[in-house]
Amino acid sequence: MVSLTLGLAGQGVRLELAPTLAPVLLQQDPLAHFTVDAPLAYTVRLSLAGGAHPAPAPGAEQVVYGADGVDFELAQVTGRLDRRRRLLVAEIRQVEQAALGLRRVLMYLGQLIALDAGGILLRSAGIVLDGRGFACFGPSGAGKTTLMHLALAAHLPVLGDEAVLLIPQGGDWFVYSFPYWEPGVCQRRTQAKPLAARLAGLLRLVQAPRHALRPLSPGSLLLRLLDTENVPLTTAADSQRWLDICAGLTQQIPGYDLEFRPDQGVWQTLHELNGRY
Repeated sequence: MVSLTLGLAGQGVRLELAPTLAPVLLQQDPLAHFTVDAPLAYTVRLSLAGGAHPAPAPGAEQVVYGADGVDFELAQVTGRLDRRRRLLVAEIRQVEQAALGLRRVLMYLGQLIALDAGGILLRSAGIVLDGRGFACFGPSGAGKTTLMHLALAAHLPVLGDEAVLLIPQGGDWFVYSFPYWEPGVCQRRTQAKPLAARLAGLLRLVQAPRHALRPLSPGSLLLRLLDTENVPLTTAADSQRWLDICAGLTQQIPGYDLEFRPDQGVWQTLHELNGRY
């Protein structure tokens, strides 16, 4: 096994990679960017399947939850997460699926690490503007990847294209970066290590012919968060805790519908928002 430790919101996830997978995954920029020395939270043992477990048919992925963990049969990866042992053992079905399979595994772990810290993993893009972080969420096609590419073109720090970790600390909320594998993106990142910034706003993305910000009440913001696709949780208690955390988050952090078109003018709109605080 080849071992390295990734940092997620200050917690370490030790990857133990089979020799057949290590050469492929160690070429992935996210691993280089997120390799840190951090307190160990979980261990992931990843190997290559021998072909005895065919991938589920489209729409037939299975996730079975129990009191102490979760068994999963996904398109790219199959395995079990044991929460009591803080150990995830998984098999990648094909070498070329290794990066996506690892990403899906890390989504599960990121959600649990965030919950343990009183926060959540949110399926959203994350950017830093004027030193403040924004989580930009919405359904598929809302513009998360588009906004990320606009941020990179403007040389703004990007925290993720699909997920970020929102963690409370000292009375404030912070948004932490999360590994991502958008082709060609990692080479253009402006940072070399995981980033965090104080969370300034939650932005629901709406592609439109103009740039505009429309404030949301805490209740409306909560409903929009609940309508966002998120990583399933292992128990009903975890789901209730996620809901309670979201309710508290929307009371503390302002939310907006961000209407935008795909050009650099969107940043002026957000600069004006930053000027209000």
